[in-house]
Amino acid sequence: MKNAENSLQKTKLVKEIRDFVQTNTDKKITPTILAEVLGKDVSYLSRHFKKETGMTISNFINRVKIDEALLMVSTTDKSISHIADELGFSSTSYFAKVFRQVEGISPIEYKNNQVKI
Repeated sequence: MKNAENSLQKTKLVKEIRDFVQTNTDKKITPTILAEVLGKDVSYLSRHFKKETGMTISNFINRVKIDEALLMVSTTDKSISHIADELGFSSTSYFAKVFRQVEGISPIEYKNNQVKI
């Protein structure tokens, strides 16, 4: 019974992380900030998230934010710098770096490809 409870708690914790990140894409979010918000130790949070999902919290945060960026680039006329700002990135260059890491191309290249379609 103890293992089932621990498993359920981990699943609940991952859901809380996912929900928080997905509803706060406009804010700066780090594993440390998440740990503070959820009242957990950052290493505990990181370890269990990675174990359950196979990805780090930072990678998950970046994936969620870049998914939102893809939508914004595709459906709005907002500038890349405006999108970076709206998604809580510290700078446009950092946003572009993360975007390239996740998508394999720059946000400008992505935007230009959308225009051609």
